[in-house]
Amino acid sequence: MPGTNLSRAEAAERASLVATDSYRVTLDLAGESETSFPSVTEIDFSATPGASTFIDLIAESVERIVLNGQELPTSLFADSRIALKDLAERNTLRVESTMNYSRTGEGLHRYVDPA
Repeated sequence: MPGTNLSRAEAAERASLVATDSYRVTLDLAGESETSFPSVTEIDFSATPGASTFIDLIAESVERIVLNGQELPTSLFADSRIALKDLAERNTLRVESTMNYSRTGEGLHRYVDPA
Protein backbone atom coordinates (compact mmCIF):
# COMPACT_ATOMS: atom_id res chain seq x y z
CA MET A 1 0.00 0.00 0.00
CA PRO A 2 2.55 2.62 -1.13
CA GLY A 3 1.78 6.21 -0.30
CA THR A 4 3.37 9.53 -1.03
CA ASN A 5 7.07 9.40 -1.90
CA LEU A 6 9.38 11.43 0.33
CA SER A 7 10.83 14.36 -1.60
CA ARG A 8 14.39 15.59 -1.16
CA ALA A 9 13.06 18.88 0.27
CA GLU A 10 10.85 17.03 2.80
CA ALA A 11 13.77 14.84 3.85
CA ALA A 12 16.03 17.86 4.35
CA GLU A 13 13.38 19.74 6.33
CA ARG A 14 12.64 16.75 8.55
CA ALA A 15 16.36 16.15 9.15
CA SER A 16 16.71 19.75 10.32
CA LEU A 17 13.86 19.29 12.83
CA VAL A 18 14.38 15.81 14.32
CA ALA A 19 17.17 13.42 15.30
CA THR A 20 16.37 9.78 16.03
CA ASP A 21 17.93 8.19 19.11
CA SER A 22 16.53 4.66 18.94
CA TYR A 23 13.92 2.31 17.50
CA ARG A 24 12.29 -0.68 19.23
CA VAL A 25 10.34 -2.89 16.83
CA THR A 26 8.25 -5.89 17.87
CA LEU A 27 6.74 -8.12 15.17
CA ASP A 28 4.37 -10.99 15.94
CA LEU A 29 5.02 -13.53 13.19
CA ALA A 30 3.41 -16.48 15.00
CA GLY A 31 -0.12 -15.64 13.91
CA GLU A 32 -2.11 -17.68 11.45
CA SER A 33 -2.72 -14.88 8.98
CA GLU A 34 -1.02 -15.48 5.64
CA THR A 35 -1.36 -11.84 4.61
CA SER A 36 -0.58 -9.65 7.63
CA PHE A 37 1.06 -9.42 11.06
CA PRO A 38 0.90 -7.07 14.06
CA SER A 39 3.73 -4.62 14.67
CA VAL A 40 4.59 -2.34 17.59
CA THR A 41 7.24 0.32 16.99
CA GLU A 42 8.62 2.76 19.55
CA ILE A 43 10.85 5.61 18.44
CA ASP A 44 12.80 7.89 20.78
CA PHE A 45 13.81 11.15 19.11
CA SER A 46 14.65 14.77 19.78
CA ALA A 47 13.02 17.64 17.92
CA THR A 48 12.89 21.38 17.67
CA PRO A 49 10.27 22.23 20.34
CA GLY A 50 6.90 23.03 18.75
CA ALA A 51 7.91 21.58 15.36
CA SER A 52 5.58 19.63 13.08
CA THR A 53 6.66 16.78 10.84
CA PHE A 54 5.66 13.23 9.90
CA ILE A 55 6.96 9.69 10.02
CA ASP A 56 6.71 7.22 7.17
CA LEU A 57 4.74 4.00 7.69
CA ILE A 58 3.61 1.55 5.04
CA ALA A 59 0.90 -0.38 6.89
CA GLU A 60 -2.48 -1.95 6.24
CA SER A 61 -3.90 -0.12 9.25
CA VAL A 62 -2.91 1.74 12.41
CA GLU A 63 -4.65 0.70 15.60
CA ARG A 64 -2.97 3.06 18.05
CA ILE A 65 -0.67 6.11 18.10
CA VAL A 66 0.80 7.42 21.37
CA LEU A 67 3.13 10.43 21.47
CA ASN A 68 4.76 11.25 24.81
CA GLY A 69 2.08 9.32 26.70
CA GLN A 70 -0.82 11.04 24.91
CA GLU A 71 -3.12 8.98 22.70
CA LEU A 72 -3.52 10.52 19.24
CA PRO A 73 -6.29 9.84 16.72
CA THR A 74 -5.47 7.10 14.23
CA SER A 75 -6.84 9.39 11.52
CA LEU A 76 -3.42 11.10 11.61
CA PHE A 77 -2.25 8.11 9.52
CA ALA A 78 -2.86 8.86 5.82
CA ASP A 79 -0.92 8.28 2.58
CA SER A 80 1.67 6.13 4.42
CA ARG A 81 2.47 8.95 6.85
CA ILE A 82 1.66 9.81 10.44
CA ALA A 83 1.41 13.56 10.98
CA LEU A 84 3.03 14.84 14.18
CA LYS A 85 2.70 18.38 15.52
CA ASP A 86 3.76 20.45 18.52
CA LEU A 87 6.71 18.17 19.27
CA ALA A 88 8.63 18.40 22.54
CA GLU A 89 12.41 18.56 22.77
CA ARG A 90 12.47 14.83 23.76
CA ASN A 91 9.81 12.52 22.29
CA THR A 92 8.69 8.91 22.40
CA LEU A 93 6.31 7.71 19.70
CA ARG A 94 4.56 4.33 19.90
CA VAL A 95 2.68 2.99 16.89
CA GLU A 96 0.63 -0.23 16.91
CA SER A 97 -0.21 -1.31 13.39
CA THR A 98 -1.06 -4.18 11.08
CA MET A 99 1.53 -4.76 8.38
CA ASN A 100 1.14 -6.77 5.17
CA TYR A 101 3.51 -9.49 4.07
CA SER A 102 5.08 -8.76 0.70
CA ARG A 103 5.30 -10.89 -2.41
CA THR A 104 7.24 -8.30 -4.43
CA GLY A 105 10.70 -8.68 -2.89
CA GLU A 106 10.24 -5.55 -0.75
CA GLY A 107 9.41 -5.80 2.93
CA LEU A 108 8.76 -9.00 4.86
CA HIS A 109 7.80 -12.14 2.94
CA ARG A 110 5.94 -15.13 4.42
CA TYR A 111 6.14 -18.63 3.03
CA VAL A 112 4.71 -21.74 4.66
CA ASP A 113 5.95 -25.07 3.37
CA PRO A 114 2.83 -27.00 2.32
CA ALA A 115 4.44 -30.35 3.24
